[in-house]
Amino acid sequence: MIFGRPTLLWDDERTVEEYYQDLGYGEVHTLDVSDYQGANIIHDLNDANLPEHLIGQYDAVSFGGTAEHVFNVGNVLCTAAKLLKIGGTVDCSAPVNNWIDHGFYQISPTLKFDFFYQNGFELGESRATICMPGQNPMRRFVPVYPGEAQSLNFVGARILHALEATKLAASTCDLAPLQSVYLKKHDGKTPLWRFRASEPFDLLDGERLSPPMRRFDMPNHEVTARSGSYAFPFRNELFPPSLPGRPFKSKALVYEDGRLLDWIVGSVAMVAERPGSFGHFGAYIHFTASDGSDPRSNGRAYQVAFPHKFDGLSPYPGGAEAKFGASPARSFVSSVPRENLRSI
Repeated sequence: MIFGRPTLLWDDERTVEEYYQDLGYGEVHTLDVSDYQGANIIHDLNDANLPEHLIGQYDAVSFGGTAEHVFNVGNVLCTAAKLLKIGGTVDCSAPVNNWIDHGFYQISPTLKFDFFYQNGFELGESRATICMPGQNPMRRFVPVYPGEAQSLNFVGARILHALEATKLAASTCDLAPLQSVYLKKHDGKTPLWRFRASEPFDLLDGERLSPPMRRFDMPNHEVTARSGSYAFPFRNELFPPSLPGRPFKSKALVYEDGRLLDWIVGSVAMVAERPGSFGHFGAYIHFTASDGSDPRSNGRAYQVAFPHKFDGLSPYPGGAEAKFGASPARSFVSSVPRENLRSI
């Protein structure tokens, strides 16, 4: 299901339905308040009374450029949650800054974080897209996690934020969230954040440019077992660790044989919960192997890397990351498992 019926900006030969069908979706529906753009389902997203035959029918829901135009913006998120099957994924994008009068709202990432987290969804990738001024804009993609978006506050460009979230068996669809920063301050409740890890990159004239990264080998013989996960000792004043109040302060990325591990987590205890998890806390890089094996003896090479600090709008140098074997950018659409590509 797609909210609105967008026109593809990068390919005018295909309709949006054909584009998603080429990705493997057998059936694609579009929903809008009227049929003026050809949507095949007419429904006002301000209306909480979603037609019963649509509830729980979709493997994927996608919207970018819709939520900010709907007065009851929370109902957009609720509707997306209701449409999904268990295991289905929502990909939601909206303006964050410098889109004055584009819509009713500019939507902070915390709205999506808190709604989907408190309704029991699993959070996936979270990225800001920085749309540069000019006719042929460079787009910078930057991972965004709770409490760490301040560097985007004064950037002279249009900024979008997109989040991927997956519906679980215990997920709810209409819990009105409280902002997590106040849950912690008032009630002492600390969210246990887990996100699909991603790298920053630029997309300029169709070329993917990665930032320079400072990389450190993690020799297997220096890794120790710790409470179901593993730890590599790491102290460097240039790359401080995360803090209890800022669980994603560190920008550390952990690689196994050159491939980025899957999950970045907000506490040491969460590292052991799922293979392929990592975090930088205290004097250690905490991690687990992608298949749950022992990294001290599985014969794989591990590295921790720190991308160049975000410093505004200068493009990353072309090919700067090539020698490090950077993994390809993960797509919000293609990250949905192929076996789930049935209806959108």
